[in-house]
Amino acid sequence: MVTFLKSKINSLPNYLVSVVVSLFFTLVIFVSHIFKYVDSMLNNNNWELDNVYLQVVVDYHKTNVTFQKRPITTMLIETVQHVCSIPIGISFVLVNFSLLFISGLLVYKLSTFFKQTNLICAINTAVYFMCFSNVFMFFSPIYSYDEPLQYTFVFLSLLLFLKQNWIGYIITFSVAI
Repeated sequence: MVTFLKSKINSLPNYLVSVVVSLFFTLVIFVSHIFKYVDSMLNNNNWELDNVYLQVVVDYHKTNVTFQKRPITTMLIETVQHVCSIPIGISFVLVNFSLLFISGLLVYKLSTFFKQTNLICAINTAVYFMCFSNVFMFFSPIYSYDEPLQYTFVFLSLLLFLKQNWIGYIITFSVAI
């Protein structure tokens, strides 16, 4: 059975496996944060996004000196909110979970750079998604507000470094820091 699964996974195109694995784990993490009986900053013990609290979080990140040094996530959330005319909670989820999904794709891509099989790349991606800071990103007291953006740029910078694209590496790593 295991050999059969290995052969099936390894015969699929890389992009398909990376998208399926990243999408699956992104959705699992999202559902774990929005589940009614779980107290997350996204839901406040409800099945709905707590737009009021998420607006407070975004405002706090704009006014607190520590977070003012990291304005990109806040800027993206507010831009998506205004451009799409959607509530802040939906914008918050779209930005953060899209970046989490993209970072998973980049982990997969980094694994393929080292000539790994689809199965090993999928396992590497799964391990990344199951890291503490990803699984508990919006539970108190973790609140990994900016990490999906940082992970995305760190992984992108590593990929550019390995491809010896020095200008791209410097830019993406600088944004990550």
